[in-house]
Amino acid sequence: MNEKKNILIVDDIADNLTVLSELLLAEGYVVRPVTSGSLALKTIAAEKPALILLDIKMLEMDGYAVCRRLKLDEKLKDIPVIFISAYGEESEKIKAFEAGGVDYIIKPFHSGEIYARVKTHLALADVRRELEQLNYDLERKVFQRTRELEESNAQLKKSEEKFSKAFQLNPAIMLITTLSDKKIIDANKAFEDKWGYTAKEAISRTSRELGLWEEEEKWEQIHEQLSADLSQREIELTFITKNNEKRAGLFSFEVIEFGNELCVLTVGEDITERKQSEDKIKDQLHELQRWYSVTLNREDRVMELKKEINELLKRLNEPPRYSKT
Repeated sequence: MNEKKNILIVDDIADNLTVLSELLLAEGYVVRPVTSGSLALKTIAAEKPALILLDIKMLEMDGYAVCRRLKLDEKLKDIPVIFISAYGEESEKIKAFEAGGVDYIIKPFHSGEIYARVKTHLALADVRRELEQLNYDLERKVFQRTRELEESNAQLKKSEEKFSKAFQLNPAIMLITTLSDKKIIDANKAFEDKWGYTAKEAISRTSRELGLWEEEEKWEQIHEQLSADLSQREIELTFITKNNEKRAGLFSFEVIEFGNELCVLTVGEDITERKQSEDKIKDQLHELQRWYSVTLNREDRVMELKKEINELLKRLNEPPRYSKT
């Protein structure tokens, strides 16, 4: 059975309608026969058929006119129309297809041909609808996915802008290096100020090529260790500026994902002045300790001298002693 497909037959000859109706009813289709083009348009408007068998030569409105009217209506233009005609001229067939027909059957027709043509075009119509629905669903999914990607990209762009602003304006030295080949991919203003290189000069080069670290081997060991530990905190390293000045820095290293690649974020501060102040304080403490030690020793000596002087004074104050002869 054919799932009760609704077929409209349009022919102004009653015998033709009867024959076609009986053939299709026997195949399990729901059949609606009408005898004119105007009745066909009213019937179609009331209930959309799955397929139309349409006679060409009718008195009131021929089949070409009916078909062209249908094809102008967005809701009805996808209905397959099979023309039926007693004329087999090539010109008639061309007109039928130009009007929007999908097939052309010449009278007198055979039941097997009717079955085959109807079944084929109903199946093609089903496939076309399925494809249209699939295409619609795909377009909707693509549209939805596009919106999601646009929103995601907008959020990502906003996050990148925030990160870039925070990165560039951060007073701490910040440097991003690829984990795989140790190439610099970004550097902030503090890096430029402290190291003396512009970000443009540093990007795409390694720290070894620029000579950024005095202890280059130590830095590379830290870099290699990050593959396992993912972070290293507050490591004191000596960095070398573009002017070949050695300065002390305190650096932390963190593995991050940047631009779909694993990178190392280096964050540090220049502690040169602090180190110098600490060294000066240490020197002053050492000097104070030395003076304290010297003073303490002198005080002991003073006490000894005082004791000696007191003893001398005591002896001087004693009355003279004479020896007996």
